[in-house]
Amino acid sequence: MARTCYDHLAGRLGVSVTDAMVRRHWLTPAGRDYRLTVAGERFLARLGVDVDQTRRERRAFARQCLDWSERRAHLAGALGAAMARRYLDLRWVQRVAEERALTLTPHGLHGLRTWFGIDWRRRP
Repeated sequence: MARTCYDHLAGRLGVSVTDAMVRRHWLTPAGRDYRLTVAGERFLARLGVDVDQTRRERRAFARQCLDWSERRAHLAGALGAAMARRYLDLRWVQRVAEERALTLTPHGLHGLRTWFGIDWRRRP
């Protein structure tokens, strides 16, 4: 359900968050990248992601990454990594030992509903 792909979120969680951001017009697909909209920048600032600092990193800012299990894109690059760090800081997800697997916490379920409109209680 949730894992990291290098340093960003992947699996159903990564794809669902990316889809929610595109639906809400916070991200726009642009070739092999995503473009973060002004509304997306405002949203991420409220969530506690430092977009300006993230833009200064020496790597792609917001890259599309094909998820091998979901066969759809999730958010990678510096922005994807910053969001994954923020979810860990907020304790929305926890690492499973030293693996790439992540556990979605009850606090994370609430955060996904509140911030992204994702309700995992209704998912199969």
